[in-house]
Amino acid sequence: MVTPSPPEPILSVGGLTVEINGKRLLDDVSLYLQPGERVAVIGPNGAGKTSLLRVLAGLLPGGETAVAWNGRPLGDWPRRDLARLVAFVPQLSERLPPCPVFDFVLLARYAHGERWFSGADRRDRTAAGLALEAAGLTALADRDLSTLSGGERQKVLIAAALAQEAPVWFLDEPAAFLDYRQELEVRTLLARLHRESGKTVVAVIHDLNRGALDSDRIIALQRGRVVFDGPPAALTTPARLQAIFETGFEILRHPGDGRPLVVACEKPGEQGRPHPDGGGAPPARNGPGPMARAHRPEGPDGHAEWCGQPEDWKGSPSDEEAHRHTVPDPGPRPSGPDEARPFDKGAPEEEAL
Repeated sequence: MVTPSPPEPILSVGGLTVEINGKRLLDDVSLYLQPGERVAVIGPNGAGKTSLLRVLAGLLPGGETAVAWNGRPLGDWPRRDLARLVAFVPQLSERLPPCPVFDFVLLARYAHGERWFSGADRRDRTAAGLALEAAGLTALADRDLSTLSGGERQKVLIAAALAQEAPVWFLDEPAAFLDYRQELEVRTLLARLHRESGKTVVAVIHDLNRGALDSDRIIALQRGRVVFDGPPAALTTPARLQAIFETGFEILRHPGDGRPLVVACEKPGEQGRPHPDGGGAPPARNGPGPMARAHRPEGPDGHAEWCGQPEDWKGSPSDEEAHRHTVPDPGPRPSGPDEARPFDKGAPEEEAL
C-alpha cells in the first residue's frame, strides 16, 4: 500500500531574521503550516510571538523573501490578495472605533472589492450577517462597540475574521484580558469554528492550560528563535518547559479526563534562596501534598514528578528524551507535525514588539 504524500505547506518560512530600530525581533526562524492545522505559539514575554504573526501576515516588514505563501514570496503578494488569504485578529484593545457592530464586521469585506458601507453589495452584507450569526452576535448587530463587554468585543473581532473569508487565521492572544466565563466562551467558539470550517488557525497563547495543549501542534519561541516545534504531548515534560520559560514546572493530571496540567514553580535547587524583594526565603518543601500527589504522574521508585526532586531522582524516559533534544544546533526544519524541534539557547537577548 502506497502511503499518500502530505499536502504542500500553505506557508513556508526559511531563515527569517527581522531587526527593527536596531532590535532583533526574530532570529533565523524556519517553520511551515499545513492546511487545516490548529497551531499554538507560546513563549515567555518578549520572545517575539506577536512579531512573528505580524511579519508572516505582512503587517511588519522583514519577511518579503524568507516567507512564502502557497510557494509565492510574501513580497510578491498585493495587500488585498494577501487579505483574502490571511485574517489577523489582534489582541483585545480599548481603541476600537465608535462604530455599530454590523458596520465594523462589514469593514472586513475590503479584501473582496472597493466597496464600503453604502456601496457594499448583497454578498458583502450577507457575509457579514452570517459571520455575526456564527459568532452568536446577531442580537448585537446594531449596538455600538463601546457598549460591549470584553468578551463580546473579542467575538466581534472573530466575526470580522469570518466575514473576511480567509482560509488562514492568525490570532494574537484571543483570550487575553477576559474573565473565566468569557475566555471559555471564546475558546469554545474558536474550537467550533475551526472544526466546522477546516481553516488553518495559528494563535498566540499565554496560558498553556487554556488552549495551547488542545492544539494539533505547538511552536515555542525564546529570544526570537524557534526552540520547539512539535505535538503537545512532546512538550509536557518539566525539563523541556523549564528550558523554554526558564522556571520550574510540575506536570499534573486532570482528575477527570487525565489530560496534563502545567503548573509553574521554582527551579529544582532554588528552594530556600532569598527573594529579590528582600522578603526572605520561601519555606522549604519536603514534597507534594497528598491531594497534589494523587494526580501527579509517577516516576521511578514511585516518586512523583515535582520541582525540587530528591537527589536520587533518575528521571523519567520523557525527561531523558527532553535532555537529548537540548542541543546548541536547532537542526533542520521538521518534516512533519509529529517531529519536535530541539532547543537552542544561543540567541541574543532582545525584546520583541
